[in-house]
Amino acid sequence: MNIKLSNQILFDQKIHDLDKFKNEMSLQALEHSFSCVYHGINLNFKTKSTSFIDSLKSFIPKEWIGNQSEDTVIYLISPAEFGYSAEEWSDEFSQDCVSYENNTLVVQRDFAACLYDNQVFLICEDSVGDGFYNFLRWYLSEKLMGLNKYVLHASCVLDKKKNAHLFLGHSGAGKTTITKLAAPRLVLGDDMNLVSFSNNQFFVEAGAIGGQFNSMIGYDQKVPVSACYWLKQAGKNERIDLQSLIAGQKLLASFANLHWPTLSMTKVEQLMNFSEQVIKHTKFYELKFINDASIWEFLDP
Repeated sequence: MNIKLSNQILFDQKIHDLDKFKNEMSLQALEHSFSCVYHGINLNFKTKSTSFIDSLKSFIPKEWIGNQSEDTVIYLISPAEFGYSAEEWSDEFSQDCVSYENNTLVVQRDFAACLYDNQVFLICEDSVGDGFYNFLRWYLSEKLMGLNKYVLHASCVLDKKKNAHLFLGHSGAGKTTITKLAAPRLVLGDDMNLVSFSNNQFFVEAGAIGGQFNSMIGYDQKVPVSACYWLKQAGKNERIDLQSLIAGQKLLASFANLHWPTLSMTKVEQLMNFSEQVIKHTKFYELKFINDASIWEFLDP
């Protein structure tokens, strides 16, 4: 694994803490429960933190709350239970998600988790924040494929006709910047969105799994995608057609939190077929843009 960590000692300690959580700690103290169906995926949490339960109740749409499934239980403990302050727990420069054991053991700067049988042992801050969202992206991304939904690392703005524009690009390319320039247009999400394809149309919906997103639109409301753009900040606004092969590469590179080495061949083929259909029916551009509001007069005059 070629990921460079700035705090290897902390990383090793998180692995040790997960093992202790799984093998030595009593789960009976995790007496508070919360269940919901999140974008169609059952989530069942158990924790000792009433504040975490309260934050979930205020964040999760009411129509998602409640679940009678016997699916996997997610046991959550705060890093404070292991003696960490919030600053100590996230003292890692790298944002990479490092996984082992066929992606059943994972550590990122603000969460650590392991999947064992039908149980997930999760250490992260007991609030709806970055650690929780990063966990969801790891846990949900492959599961959502079973519902023909995909987590895309992209920002999304609705134009004046309420059609969606998706913006892709490397970190720092301007995905969040272009949403900040979009007012008064609605921003669906500035970092992670869910996409799907049906009836020859590419759709996007608010992911609610990190970054800023617009809950007023409705988490499950699908919006047709007008165009996709691979971003590059430049000295002028310019839109250049992307060849299908290049567009497909950019789209595949933007699927978030999929652990390609452990994906089955069936799922890899599913991703390739999805990408092929999207490229066939959706306009893809390279977008060079000036860092000011003129880009939106260029895209949505």
